[in-house]
Amino acid sequence: MIEQSSSKFMGMLAILLLVTTPLTVLPHQAHAASSTGVMIALYTYPDSTWDVVAQAKSAHPSVPVVAIINPNNGPGSSRDSNYVSGIQKLHAAGVVVLGYDATGYASNSASSVKSVMDTWKSLYDIDGIFFDEMANWSGPESYYSGLTSYAKSLGYTMTVGNPGTDTLPSYIGTVDNLMIYENPGLPPISALQSWHTSYDKSNFSMIAFGVNSISTSFLSSASNYVGYIDLTNDVLDNPYDTVPPYFGTLVADLDTGSAGPTAPQAPTGLTANSVSTSQINLSWTAPSNNGGSAITGYEIDRSTNAGSTWSTLVANTASSSTSYSNTGLAAGTSYTYRVSAMNSVGTSTVSNTASATTSIVVTVPQTPTGLTASAISQSQINLSWSAPSNNGGSAITGYKIEQSTNSGSTWSVILSNTGSAGTTYSNVGLAASTAYTYRVSAINSIGTSGPSGTVSATTTSTTVLTAPQPPTGLTDSVVSSSQINLSWTAPSNNGGSAITGYQIDRSLNGGSTWGTLVSNTGNVGTTYSNTALVANTAYAYRVSAINSVGTSAASNTASGTTLAVSSSSTVSIAVNSANLAGVSFTGMWVELHASNGTTLATGYTPVTFKVASGNAYTIVSSNYQNYVFNHWNDGTTTTSKTITPTQNTVLTEFYSSGQVSLKVKTVDLSGNVISGLWTTLVSGGTTIQTGYTTKTFTVTTGNQYTVTVSNYQNYVFDHWSDGNTNPDRIITPTQATTLVAYYQS
Repeated sequence: MIEQSSSKFMGMLAILLLVTTPLTVLPHQAHAASSTGVMIALYTYPDSTWDVVAQAKSAHPSVPVVAIINPNNGPGSSRDSNYVSGIQKLHAAGVVVLGYDATGYASNSASSVKSVMDTWKSLYDIDGIFFDEMANWSGPESYYSGLTSYAKSLGYTMTVGNPGTDTLPSYIGTVDNLMIYENPGLPPISALQSWHTSYDKSNFSMIAFGVNSISTSFLSSASNYVGYIDLTNDVLDNPYDTVPPYFGTLVADLDTGSAGPTAPQAPTGLTANSVSTSQINLSWTAPSNNGGSAITGYEIDRSTNAGSTWSTLVANTASSSTSYSNTGLAAGTSYTYRVSAMNSVGTSTVSNTASATTSIVVTVPQTPTGLTASAISQSQINLSWSAPSNNGGSAITGYKIEQSTNSGSTWSVILSNTGSAGTTYSNVGLAASTAYTYRVSAINSIGTSGPSGTVSATTTSTTVLTAPQPPTGLTDSVVSSSQINLSWTAPSNNGGSAITGYQIDRSLNGGSTWGTLVSNTGNVGTTYSNTALVANTAYAYRVSAINSVGTSAASNTASGTTLAVSSSSTVSIAVNSANLAGVSFTGMWVELHASNGTTLATGYTPVTFKVASGNAYTIVSSNYQNYVFNHWNDGTTTTSKTITPTQNTVLTEFYSSGQVSLKVKTVDLSGNVISGLWTTLVSGGTTIQTGYTTKTFTVTTGNQYTVTVSNYQNYVFDHWSDGNTNPDRIITPTQATTLVAYYQS
């Protein structure tokens, strides 16, 4: 169906003119004696045209009227108050309102189509979804069944699919209604018969534009085969931006008088409110249309998995009351509900869904777990534990700590309430060489848990060994353009265990980040020479001491800059980055390594390193997001490149940049755009994408593809924009590309 503010009709016309061979099918059901209504594409802004639709429905309440609205090729991104009030007026008159959602002939991802449904749900109170651009060939049936199921899970009561032409019987049931004709002029009655007569007419609808007057004989015949008819005198390029002057007459001509009672409309405004740990109260609004027969009760369904599956809670309340209390529920559990109205004729469709979660039962917490005790000194034992896995429904506010000096025979409270949710405690002032046993209880607003398991520890009789204190007095001495010497003083306190070595860290950015230069010197020496450095470069250092217990904190930092060297002995290595088309870009991370693997310098492209002539260096490139290293300018494909420069050198790293767009346009020989011609994209002998022009494919840079355009009726391919006359165009894109195919007509 023509989208609002759009005229993409050539592609639609190609689909509309498809001829589908009817399949032999088994009869589905007998025809129901139901009224044929009007399904209007109401693509006008809410104004007096909407009032015409509402007034026609109000004047003929027995005629079903469905209005498809389309604020912006779908719902748009924000709520329009005029649409909100317009929808309310339509609903008040009894008009069913559907929202526009294009499926791209099953090429749009199901997730994107569902996202549009979600947006409709969040912005406007509509009744269902109109799936435009519906496929009509075998294969996508499950795609549309899944979309309908999702729509119903959101509370929508009606789905319509628009192939705009005849389709296959296998599409029956994938949506509630199929639009089997959308074309200028009235269809022959035979087009509405065929295999369709084996199914109830409520499965089908049609729309004809460019119709200047109503044919009552056509309405009389067509009403036997379709559930909805729309006629308009409007024409291309958008026949749906007006309401025909004879709309009221069309509705009146379809009014066959009172059709007798029907099942009621669905209840609305269902809410669910949690009252306690075991009760949720429901409330809803009775249907605005009871179908001509008084409401006699309601069916209430419940789900415990957010609506994935449902069970009947109450088959019939046998009352017109619009509230219900669901009792005997589990505490802390989420329940979802829906309601259907009942009258003497039958049961309505379901209401919106509503969810609520019962409150939880608050109790004292479970016991803490994982209690440990560690002797720190002659007079201190540290405790640690894990909070209860269940706090009883009330936050932990503290812990009670008990101590025993006779292995748990008797207990004394050393802290009645820690007053915090912290799970550690230091018990100080203890006797040396003494065993202590502990247990811990959790506290919340209700009370105190039972005690945890017990744990024991014995205070020491000697000083406990620890990691050493940090070294002090770290200094650096710049020796040359490639060497800095370090010196420091051993810690004044070795933690009770002899120093066995030192860890040396180095920073290339003034101490913002650090890397380990030497993880363990393996000796007690307090000097170190850092060689193979880059001339005229700043380096920062810090040192940590190591003993049998562990590693100390870091010392003070010391910084130095290597000496500059004469220009005759210094050369530059410049590193640039470019895509596979040779176009330069910036910002790729590059590292300069010495021959021993030490990182000497880093930077983002373009970057230039000053190095000593004749020394060996390794340049290491990196990937970033969709930029993937491909090769160096000499063809080398490894990310690391070793070089021994004796003169200034420029290196270029080439990157593939992931995916780019490949657009295919079709024009006549005068350059006027023609849309709706079939295009195929093939890679490696396999068809990977298809569509109607103008079509944009997403492809991978550096891969080879074949683009093929097709003829249609009097449109015959002539040449590509580069003069190539073969309709199969081979291309290896490295950037966004547009191909133009010229056609004779």
